[in-house]
Amino acid sequence: MNRVIPLIKAIRAEEKWKGVVISIDTYRPSVARAAIEAGADIINDVRGGREEGMLETMAELGCPVVLMHSRGDSTTMTHATSQNYPEGVVEGVRLELGTTIEEAIKKGVRSWDIILDPGIGFAKSPEQSIDLLRRVGEMSTLSTEGGGGWNYPMLVGASRKGFVGKITGREVAAERGWGDAVVNAFCTTSLGDGGADGVEILRVHDWRGARESVKMAKALNSSGERR
Repeated sequence: MNRVIPLIKAIRAEEKWKGVVISIDTYRPSVARAAIEAGADIINDVRGGREEGMLETMAELGCPVVLMHSRGDSTTMTHATSQNYPEGVVEGVRLELGTTIEEAIKKGVRSWDIILDPGIGFAKSPEQSIDLLRRVGEMSTLSTEGGGGWNYPMLVGASRKGFVGKITGREVAAERGWGDAVVNAFCTTSLGDGGADGVEILRVHDWRGARESVKMAKALNSSGERR
């Protein structure tokens, strides 16, 4: 809180940044509450509300929330047990996100405030991350007991992830921009077999490169008359 709360307040004090949307990345209810009260707009929880009191806090604050799929923590998510999905990674993530949504709604989080994140790289091998990206459009529509068949907005955060480096041969994370550009283009258009059309939000490092690659992909993928 000593790091992020003063920053949020400083941003909110600037008239030129008045319309900037601020997302607080935390799994701690106390930090989430303090950040929203200081002027943040969105709670982004990489643990999907698993920490005690987080879902209740989200419900009480009544703000948009990102519920990400993950297992374990930073020390265990690379273990084979954390990456074991007997039904396949896509169906496994779908089932677990569905459970997360049900719990959130039971605690009072509103369906229309929920954004889903499949958790690329979190408790997934590089191969599993690729499988998820290929079929990420299937993640957004989940039939849940409390949420019905709501079509949830999808956020993908693949920027500079290890699987991009493995495929492109770039060990330095900051040098993975070209690979990221392809991922961003794919996630926001219906490219490929089945595509990933429907991803509304991208978490990126190179915002200009992401914006331009997405704009170019959408132009090429439009249904306009071919010449």
